Amino acid sequence: MKLLVIVFMLFAVLPTFARQDTSAAPRRQAYLLTLPVADKVLYKYDVPAGLFVRNNDTLQLFPGEKVFLEVNHNGREIKGVKAVQQISEPLRTLTISFRQVADSTTHKNMLLTIDNPFDKQLQCTMLLGVILAKRWERGGALNIPPGKTAQAWPQILISLSLQDWAFTK
Repeated sequence: MKLLVIVFMLFAVLPTFARQDTSAAPRRQAYLLTLPVADKVLYKYDVPAGLFVRNNDTLQLFPGEKVFLEVNHNGREIKGVKAVQQISEPLRTLTISFRQVADSTTHKNMLLTIDNPFDKQLQCTMLLGVILAKRWERGGALNIPPGKTAQAWPQILISLSLQDWAFTK
């Protein structure tokens, strides 16, 4: 009888351990970020491992990253955002990428591109991690119309934070 109970428990419990959680938030792996600055001058930064979205609202990107950001909303108000591995809800998932535009050795600009699937304009607040700055710089509000949009900066940004997401009227 004890053997039967143990076998039953194994078959009941093991499948739960074998399942993969495909809804788990994607994590950034640690890596060395290398950005061309000027002729043969490179800026290097050790990007730590971690989540792309913190506090249900704040997305942090480093150059070269692309994130699918699923928006939780009630039609009028954004309740939160989360990074997802792949797009399973295309009507409520933003595609956001951040990269440096450079020739082989010289910085040209930084480029943020966002694909907004909503029929409404979004707005968020930006914080900019400017090269060699000791703290975040306020970048103001970013208006994101429906469809694809892009924002460029001439200075070198080592990171970008987008937060306080809202639909605008």
